[in-house]
Amino acid sequence: MSVSNNVAVVALLVSLVALIISLAQLLQQIFGTAVGYRQCNPSVIGPWSKTRRRVFHLWELRLETLFQTPEFTLTSNIASSSSEKLGDKKPDLPQRRPFFRETKQEELIVVDGTSTSMQLTLASNQGRNDDSGRAGPGSQPQAVGWLSFLQQIHNHEALYRFLQPNSAPPLASHPGKPQHAFQLPAIKKIQRSWDFMPTDALRPLASAHLGDLLILTYRMFLGWYDLQLGKRSLRAEGHGHSLTQIEIRGLGIVLEYRFAASGMSKPADRPFSGHFVPSQEADMMAFGLIPVSKEMGMSQEYFDLGKEDYNLGLLDMLGALHVDGALLDEFRSQLRKPLDEFFDVANETLPMVAPFIPLEGLGAVRVIPPFSPKRAQSLIRWREGRLVLLHRLRSHIETDPDRVTPQTKHVYDVLQTLNTDRSWGRRFARPRDYGYDPVLGLNADNDAKCELLQYLRDEFSNANQFLRNHLPEGSYADLVALHLAMAFRAQRKAKDTKAEQRRVGTPDAVGGVISWMTESAHLYVDNLESICQDMQKRCADNLKSAEVPLIPALPIIADAWWSMMLRAILWQLSVIFEDLPGLPYRSNLYGDTTQIWIS
Repeated sequence: MSVSNNVAVVALLVSLVALIISLAQLLQQIFGTAVGYRQCNPSVIGPWSKTRRRVFHLWELRLETLFQTPEFTLTSNIASSSSEKLGDKKPDLPQRRPFFRETKQEELIVVDGTSTSMQLTLASNQGRNDDSGRAGPGSQPQAVGWLSFLQQIHNHEALYRFLQPNSAPPLASHPGKPQHAFQLPAIKKIQRSWDFMPTDALRPLASAHLGDLLILTYRMFLGWYDLQLGKRSLRAEGHGHSLTQIEIRGLGIVLEYRFAASGMSKPADRPFSGHFVPSQEADMMAFGLIPVSKEMGMSQEYFDLGKEDYNLGLLDMLGALHVDGALLDEFRSQLRKPLDEFFDVANETLPMVAPFIPLEGLGAVRVIPPFSPKRAQSLIRWREGRLVLLHRLRSHIETDPDRVTPQTKHVYDVLQTLNTDRSWGRRFARPRDYGYDPVLGLNADNDAKCELLQYLRDEFSNANQFLRNHLPEGSYADLVALHLAMAFRAQRKAKDTKAEQRRVGTPDAVGGVISWMTESAHLYVDNLESICQDMQKRCADNLKSAEVPLIPALPIIADAWWSMMLRAILWQLSVIFEDLPGLPYRSNLYGDTTQIWIS
């Protein structure tokens, strides 16, 4: 080979090397445009790294990084949940499936702690019987906090399922039970582009609407110690969880989630042994809203006690119920410092108008009351008052048996059963927490408690049916209003009565406590006849005629009042009021769609 040929070969090789280097530099620059790709690696976002990809834009000669992160939300579509039985502690694990293979973008995936749900959201079959402090996909130091948040929601739901008794029915729709009653934790897979991430954002962020996040956090027993949107100041803590607002320029509200197993309660009193009722109605209560049962024919869907001024919300509720005008005028005059009687009586509205809160198929009984627990006292909630009503019914049946109606006898039988049935531990009459004892303890976590919960539900339904069948349509609200007006005056009179003037002869089961509460219960029954007469007048006014067949007789109205009181007692015995810092929330935050980012 000649020298010239050698030179040509060398030149060609040099040119090829230069071309390769140039191409490599070009590719490096192009791939360098895929900002954020390394921030989406498995050590940061765990199995969600499988959703990252580069998209080449030819006319811009650059790559865009696309990835997916969850949007935390709630769903009423329980069909999307796993069909695993709640009480099945050792299920057969499904065949392992690729992460997200069977779900589409923005499809709702229920986060319920089952192996199926774990596989679809965390690419793991762990978590069903997992301890809440166990390391998960988000346990690495550089991992995003929302990955741990997702894991903890799974753990919370899984432990509750594990504690359900074997006799508990599966989580599924029941005949006559609307599916929308369930509100379960869920996520959506949201595709995001790193092109729209601020420069201060170093890791992918998840998201949630504020209203949904507030529900998810209280269900995990987090209290909100700071919730001021206008001042950009948000902080929630509780049982090892914490959410703290951080600053990322170019974004709105960003919360950093952290979990420390050392901050959890001890196993003996761990709150996860209980569970908040996962329903729309229970969530409404956590925002100061009293849900109104559609069965009772009332025009209102809810009463709003979650306004900035609780007293104004209470006044609006009493006005909507058409409570006696003189009573409303007196309340207006006391707005700055309302009397305790207003709070005590208004609290009786909740069990009288709300639907049955525990869901069929679940043993959860905990709820956040729509008012401060300090204002959660009422005659119906305290055992002494309930026992006086039982005592008065017994006296009526024994002294005037010929005038006892079948419904009166039925109400008495139900109260007596709750008071004496040994299989339920006679919890109805056992004092605790200043006289109030939630029958079910932390949760309906054994067969006897599930049996009791079903009994409460059935008798609650029977009381509703009697009221619907024997009162004119839409008149139940009148009965509630007349009772509230009477109850206010009765409680005031009871508190004004001197101790030595109070009646004697209350049953021994009351434990010797002769208080304004027992006296109020006696006055309730004493004033029943006047309620019946006023109810007849209201029915006549509503009909604008004297159509006798449509105006219930006095004994029917008396039975309706006793059925309403029984309904309220059954409702109160079926739930446990939980107290958390910062709750109930303001009602204007319910359903709030403010975008919250979670780092």
